[in-house]
Amino acid sequence: MDRDEYVGLLSAQGCEILVSEDTGRFAPHVDLYLNMLNMQLTYDALRIIGFDMDLMRAMGGEMSFLRDLARAGKIAQGLFVARKNQ
Repeated sequence: MDRDEYVGLLSAQGCEILVSEDTGRFAPHVDLYLNMLNMQLTYDALRIIGFDMDLMRAMGGEMSFLRDLARAGKIAQGLFVARKNQ
């Protein structure tokens, strides 16, 4: 779904849309997450997943894929504020 479809669903339920926006934070936060895993939290993450290096690589690949989708404008973090009309 895109932002307009969410707005349409909210409106169809009698909501007044006060805010509907892409926060612009998703891709940068995925970058931050990947950097933290690669630079600081590698040991902690590996410990949590039982030191499974294949799983670590797979998870990193998935996060990189999500980051690339976000940079291409295919996924985003949306912010919606609506008020239900009485």
